[in-house]
Amino acid sequence: MKRYQLIVIGGGRLGSVIAGQAVTWGAHVALLEPGGVGEEDFFAYEGMVDVYKGSVRFLTEHEVEVAGQVRLAGKAFIIALERVREVPEPASVAATGEVAEETGWRQPPTKKWVVLGGTPHGIEWAQALARQGAQVTVVETGARLLPDYDPECLSILEASLRQEGVRVRCHTQVVKVVQRANKKIIQLQFDGLVEALETDEIVSADASLPQVSSLGLAELGLTYKEGGVVTDSWMRTSCSHIYAVGPQVHGRPDCGVWPEEVRRVTMNALLGTKHRIDYSIAPRIVKTDPPLVAVGMSEEQARQEDEGARVWRGQRMTGLVKLITRRDGAIVGIHAVGPDVDGPVEALRQAKRNRVYVDRPERFQQLLQQNRTSWAHSLPVWWGDWVDKGIRAYVRLRR
Repeated sequence: MKRYQLIVIGGGRLGSVIAGQAVTWGAHVALLEPGGVGEEDFFAYEGMVDVYKGSVRFLTEHEVEVAGQVRLAGKAFIIALERVREVPEPASVAATGEVAEETGWRQPPTKKWVVLGGTPHGIEWAQALARQGAQVTVVETGARLLPDYDPECLSILEASLRQEGVRVRCHTQVVKVVQRANKKIIQLQFDGLVEALETDEIVSADASLPQVSSLGLAELGLTYKEGGVVTDSWMRTSCSHIYAVGPQVHGRPDCGVWPEEVRRVTMNALLGTKHRIDYSIAPRIVKTDPPLVAVGMSEEQARQEDEGARVWRGQRMTGLVKLITRRDGAIVGIHAVGPDVDGPVEALRQAKRNRVYVDRPERFQQLLQQNRTSWAHSLPVWWGDWVDKGIRAYVRLRR
């Protein structure tokens, strides 16, 4: 039985970045992919990390079994599962009439595509297809795309999508999918009327959270919920050496890989520290062009809690930054769209973390001009290098 300082369960981008961070600190790491298929990033650290593919199940608090054959032991575990990504053959739509999920394009995209689901992933998918020369229609059952994002910022993104030829159909239901010759006929219902739309390919981009029940957590007595794991503010589960991060904890597939989350959970697992994570400042990003960013509450949510909530707008050359505060100036939400909003959003995130109050326009404009407001970012580069060297020496000492 092989023994590791850290075993990371989840071979997608999140799991591979965590494994890579642990390796840079000198840890002996195993990376497990329960589905047997990882993303491209899954192989980024192959050679430095022992990689195992196949179903994963806990046997004891410190032992797991992979693919029913390999047994591994670990001092600490990080569960970093992301959304399920099954990639069936494109022919499955023709054979069964079912909608394939994320078929991808191993060949140049066909002429017409329908993307079901106005989720962040669906919109990213639609824009990528349109830029490959396809005619794309996004079908959303809700009243609008991305209800958790600011409508004013979203309208700027939608205008950009329309210019690229992406059609958006909201408040539309899928009735049936029929195969005819080399075409697929998708029947859509809108306001009681049924319309037949001809297309070459159909993909579903509905968000789904990873399932953790197959890991055998119940037998450990570990507390978990449907599609996720219950943790404390240190990302620690009810088993003190098992940690969990990502969508399975905060329930937001669009948060992606958050560097602060990766660094802190890796330190907690390897060093036993108690670094907290504040998901209220976690950025949710739609990786389109221009990108759409949201942090914390929407304007509507803020006004439900405080009728005196205020909105501050900063018009960028090619985008918009909005700050939402309570009546007293406490920051509760940040929304932005545009290619040059990274710096202002980061400054506002740090201001929210440091409980900076914005109660006048001058203060808001001052924050927009800053790249960072946290004192940690003003430290010289060599400080971070010395911190990493200290962590690396301690980790190797415990091997």
